[in-house]
Amino acid sequence: MTMPKIDTTPFGPSRQAEAYAKGRPPRQGEPSTAATEGSPVAPQAPRGDRAEISTGARNLVDLRAAVDVGRAAIAEQPDARADKVAAARQRVASGYYQSDEVRLKTAERLQGVLDGVDRL
Repeated sequence: MTMPKIDTTPFGPSRQAEAYAKGRPPRQGEPSTAATEGSPVAPQAPRGDRAEISTGARNLVDLRAAVDVGRAAIAEQPDARADKVAAARQRVASGYYQSDEVRLKTAERLQGVLDGVDRL
């Protein structure tokens, strides 16, 4: 005497359809509802998924926004300020940049820039 094969899956086909309706896809090893009922049923995403954004990521977004605002403000400025150009031309013509005081100050500032390059 032979016995019929017993379905050992946790849910039979009708219970699988109920699981899909509730948003749970079939477990591994369970035949799909579409295969058992003949109509495709799209699985729903599990409920309760969340994503958390770290404080560091939020700070980067804020920083990016500040940089974009700064770039926009710079883009609105003219390439050269006519008043500054006129003042510099007048100083060159008068010999202002030939004085020892200006040369010393320029050398000190240049040294500071070069010290910063060495640290890179």
